Amino acid sequence: EACVGAWFPAVATLKSRLVPDAHRSTVYNLFRIPLNVIVLILLLARPPPRLVFRANLALLLLALLLHARLKTLLLHHDASLTHHDDDHLLPFVADDSDKTRQADLA
Repeated sequence: EACVGAWFPAVATLKSRLVPDAHRSTVYNLFRIPLNVIVLILLLARPPPRLVFRANLALLLLALLLHARLKTLLLHHDASLTHHDDDHLLPFVADDSDKTRQADLA
């Protein structure tokens, strides 16, 4: 329960920092399409449970590898910055609306 309770606020915080407000609904909807396709395929194909668990393991391992690669890229990028400002963790997705939102909160 504690892990699930901590998961949703942590993910919501990351999403709010990484996905610009102007594009948030579009990005979230684009991520829902593959998820719905996977669910539809699984419901129609009715694979055996062993295959489902193996596929789940494979997808989790792929996610782990992609996460490790992204972390490496971000660490390399952060090391190459001349200044270490929190607003520039991912400059390729950050926009000026983040600064406006932070000014409104202050």
